[in-house]
Amino acid sequence: MTHSISTTWLNNMGFESTIDNHKITLDAMKDHPKFYTSIHIIYEFDKSVPKASAEKAIGLSLEKYCSVNYTLKQLAKITHEIKFIE
Repeated sequence: MTHSISTTWLNNMGFESTIDNHKITLDAMKDHPKFYTSIHIIYEFDKSVPKASAEKAIGLSLEKYCSVNYTLKQLAKITHEIKFIE
């Protein structure tokens, strides 16, 4: 699950991030069918992006524009965090 829309929103806000990585950790059931029980997304941004802007971009992506997130959150706990890279 990749949220490249966060970069688009940052660009629309006037920021050009050179780093926009997404790392995802998934936990699945032990027995078949193995569906995901939790998903944790780590967003990495260039340190030049203000925290409030990154949070707004990710929030818009997760809550409004990402249909994959909307679908999966009905089935699994989805969490996220933001890291700023030098």
